[in-house]
This record gives sequence, structure tokens and C-alpha cells, in this order.
Amino acid sequence: MPCYEVNLVSVEFKAENEDLLKRAATALNWDYFKNGLGVQVGPVVIQGERASASSQASINVLKRAYSFEVVKAAAKSKGWAGSWSGSVTSNKLQASFKKF
Repeated sequence: MPCYEVNLVSVEFKAENEDLLKRAATALNWDYFKNGLGVQVGPVVIQGERASASSQASINVLKRAYSFEVVKAAAKSKGWAGSWSGSVTSNKLQASFKKF
């Protein structure tokens, strides 16, 4: 008798800037849909400060991509140029900054 299980993971996710969230979706090549009170970014559904997905890994990838976009925006606003190595989908992303 076949058996399967569907798990849904829900965590706190404070993405306060919609533009940066859209940039994170673009960086991941994920679709971005706004629907009423929530947003769906790829496999992750965000409602308020809660993110849900069938995989914790999907939420973690989105959190890293969003954080990366926040850092880039903050650096740019302070007049810093960044160079990046690695990928937002990996656990290893390095940045170096210099004043321009």
C-alpha cells in the first residue's frame, strides 16, 4: 500500500520591503505573485510575517536572497560598491565593498 506524506513548514519571515523581495525572486528566477493579503514567491507563500512552504530549504533560500538584496541596497545607499562571489542559492556568498 503506497503511502506519502505532505509536510508544510511555517516560519517567521519579516520581508518589509516589497521591491527587495521582488529582486530576490528575480535573482532566484522564481515567480512573484501578490494575491490579496499574501505574496507567493516561487514555492514560498508569505502572509503577514509568516512564510510557509513544503520545504524549509525553500524558505532558507528565499531568506538568503532577500538578505543579499537588503545588503546590496544598504551598501548602495551609503555610497559603497560591492563585488560578489558565490550564489544566493548556496550557503557560501561573499561580498567585498569599497567606497566609490
